[in-house]
Amino acid sequence: MSLDPFLLATARAAGRTLQDAERAIEPLRQDYRACIRALSAGGASLREIAAALGLSHQRVHQLVQGEARPKAKAVRADAAHAPAITATPACALCGAARIEAGGEAPLCAACREAGRVLMAGKALEDDRGLRLVRRHQRPHCLGCGRVPEAGEVFLAGPEGAVCAACLGRR
Repeated sequence: MSLDPFLLATARAAGRTLQDAERAIEPLRQDYRACIRALSAGGASLREIAAALGLSHQRVHQLVQGEARPKAKAVRADAAHAPAITATPACALCGAARIEAGGEAPLCAACREAGRVLMAGKALEDDRGLRLVRRHQRPHCLGCGRVPEAGEVFLAGPEGAVCAACLGRR
């Protein structure tokens, strides 16, 4: 059986279009989640947010807490007596496992230092993807939940954004 060249080309084009659309929608998803988190950080209850947006309060809870967490797996009987493993918080900007103590936003030493360099205007972007962003790109701080004022910039990485105040705290 041979492949129809026209259908194959059409399928490839449709696949590329779909991939482009999926890449374009992810920043919108992040903005939507960030706005819901900011509403919650601003004092609104999950039920108030849910009613205003036409969502269930459980869905709002998922969005506020973050959906990226893996679901808990069932514990096997032989694993029930295994020693507990405590999870260390990851860096709010790059996701690195080793973070510096202190501050409201858990940040690794590399992100904290790169952030200071970027905020001081000594560089435009970090080689690991850290950059300064304005309000419309990532609307809340992962450390304090604050929404930036007009003209204010936050330090953003692949995992989220923090304000200058949370960056400077130790």
